[in-house]
Amino acid sequence: MTGVINMAERRAALTDRREQARHAHPCATRFEVLGTLDVRSDRVVQITRASHRRMLSLLLLDAERRLPIGTLIDRFWSDRPPTTAKAAVHTHMSALRHQLPHRSIITEGDGYRLALDTARLDSDEFSDLVRRAVTLARERRWQQALAAADSAIGLWRGDPFEELAGDAFAQPEIGRLDELRAAALETRSEALLCLGRASEALPDLEWSVRQFPLREGFSRLLARARQQTGSHAEALRSLRQTERALAELGLEPSPELRALERQILTHAADAGGIDRHVRPLRSA
Repeated sequence: MTGVINMAERRAALTDRREQARHAHPCATRFEVLGTLDVRSDRVVQITRASHRRMLSLLLLDAERRLPIGTLIDRFWSDRPPTTAKAAVHTHMSALRHQLPHRSIITEGDGYRLALDTARLDSDEFSDLVRRAVTLARERRWQQALAAADSAIGLWRGDPFEELAGDAFAQPEIGRLDELRAAALETRSEALLCLGRASEALPDLEWSVRQFPLREGFSRLLARARQQTGSHAEALRSLRQTERALAELGLEPSPELRALERQILTHAADAGGIDRHVRPLRSA
């Protein structure tokens, strides 16, 4: 029950952090793509039409880069664009310009660019925060790393670029953001363990291992968290689950995973908590 309460308290704290970030510069336009597309400014911005939301998402995917109208047509209509596609793009841009703050969309030759001169994009903030968290963790500045990772995770509201989820051209950026999210979660958990707060890390680690079964970092951290809380058998069980998931793909556990398993076995046996002769992970 305590773990559930801790998670609820942390989610509330992350929500507070997200709102603080949104209101830090109240007059700046803020584009949010980490979840359902949203635009925040010093005035109400409501983009309700699906076609307008898709067009704006296309611009945000390549923010500050000129997109030729041919590229916009190919991406907006994935199969057969209508004969009126060029005129339709101009109409969508005109509508978006009326809805967005002045000079958000710039015409450049036969194309358009979404300008971030005075605006912010949450995915850029997110990327910067994750990189900062990872750097601080490498420097073993765990409290600062935890704060940066928490701030990054607090920006994540759902699947990034929801309006483009089924488009192949958007997958590299979506994949990059998903990978950064995993790095933020991993860094946060490692920071908690190094700060002696293993019980706080456990609930999120259990979720992360289910979400990313082949990411060994989460498995190692979960095993360490369970070891730190005295659950040696559970620590080994989590390593076994990762071993089975890897074996299904014809992969072997990494040297780091095997080393952790040996360390847990030795520590537990010295404490009288587990048999020294338990089968170790397979060697490569």
